Amino acid sequence: MDRLRAFLKPQQAYEPIDEDAADSQRGEAATHSNRSSPFSWVQYSIFFLLGIAMLWAW
Repeated sequence: MDRLRAFLKPQQAYEPIDEDAADSQRGEAATHSNRSSPFSWVQYSIFFLLGIAMLWAW
């Protein structure tokens, strides 16, 4: 019977987070986004040509 109750009892899908820890992580995320690589025409061209090739083969 205990197994049935445990199965039917709603489970908590998440754990509450610490507000201070969340603020420090947001600060780290903001610094990482500022260090993003510049736009590369070479990478853009490669993926553009790859996309055309995939559509052509389809």
